[in-house]
Amino acid sequence: MELTISQLHRGGNTNYIILRVARRWDTILPTSGKFISVDFLFTDRNGHAIHGYTNPKLHKNHSGVLLEGHVYKISTFQVKGLKGSHNAIPGTNTLLLYWSTTVTPVDVDVTPFPRHYFGFATIEQVLKSSSILRSHKRGNSWKDNDPRQKKAAHFQTANESNIISLLGMDPLEIGTRKYKIKAQITGLDVSSGWFYYGCPACGSSLQSMSTGFYCTTHSYQQPSVIAKLPIHVRDNTAEMKLIIFRPTAEELANISTADVPVLKDSTSIKIPNNAYDIIDKEFYFVLGLPKHSLQREELNFKINDYKSVEARDVSAKQNKGKAIDTTSAPLLLLGDTAEIAIQTPDKLPSAIQLPTKDDSPPKPQELSLDQSQLPQLETQRSTGKRTKPR
Repeated sequence: MELTISQLHRGGNTNYIILRVARRWDTILPTSGKFISVDFLFTDRNGHAIHGYTNPKLHKNHSGVLLEGHVYKISTFQVKGLKGSHNAIPGTNTLLLYWSTTVTPVDVDVTPFPRHYFGFATIEQVLKSSSILRSHKRGNSWKDNDPRQKKAAHFQTANESNIISLLGMDPLEIGTRKYKIKAQITGLDVSSGWFYYGCPACGSSLQSMSTGFYCTTHSYQQPSVIAKLPIHVRDNTAEMKLIIFRPTAEELANISTADVPVLKDSTSIKIPNNAYDIIDKEFYFVLGLPKHSLQREELNFKINDYKSVEARDVSAKQNKGKAIDTTSAPLLLLGDTAEIAIQTPDKLPSAIQLPTKDDSPPKPQELSLDQSQLPQLETQRSTGKRTKPR
């Protein structure tokens, strides 16, 4: 369903909106030179405008689109409150383009979409805004905020869901809840590497300095090599991008960071080829929002645990087979009539056997019984009871 800017509400949104890019710029902190976001001023066909932005790590995903003056269909996005500072226009909402967002050019009449948008401030607003340019917002960094989280009860407590439902949720409503989905891995995104150098105390990404690796909380530290693997997944409702850290990532992709060296430039260290073996395989994933995503109110899900669908199906078949082996099934005893009449097996045969043409009962004249057994058989015929021979 197509939405307009005035119809947007906070939280994830799996519908689409058609917008024109009035302006596009990069936001770089002047004090540190850190590239923190790619920003946009969007307008819709009703003349309304909204500030949009995306993480610079996703810049390559939109390098060929979102050009100034052009109109695009934007699907699966998130509506958030205003940024801490440097909002392009007044209002209550901003538009966040994240990993699962799809941007498609559309060929429509651009006349209804304003090419420029101006919001005029009063003198009171100008006086109150004098401190805006003296503050800045800290940039993004890779961090696993839950390095010691236990996985034991994840599958028992997680709520069943699917991708389209997760993409439409409000991060604040999700909180610490976990969700379980069944999805197929469609690709790995190693454009930013498959590990990072983290602080052993808090897991934050370390800054490479001329004198060593620096943590903003714990000062200089000997870095830990922490696996970090963004993966693309798909189910029968939608697609999304997830991230998985530490041993869970190493187990899933069958990789190891044990022998990864600590280098100033680690771009030359490629992920082992066998990591791509998980592509096209199905898994049950337990997902949740890490702490920094909750703090930033962003729908960037982390994989807390996983199980292979194939392994689970094999296990179910094996258990089913064992159940059949232990049930009491009709038993066909083979042999001639005399052997059947006196057979009292202590243990049932291990397999059920079916009769063949050669297993037809012998004719009465072919029976050869001991004379002492005849009275006993006569008694069984007359009473209808069978007695155990001595």
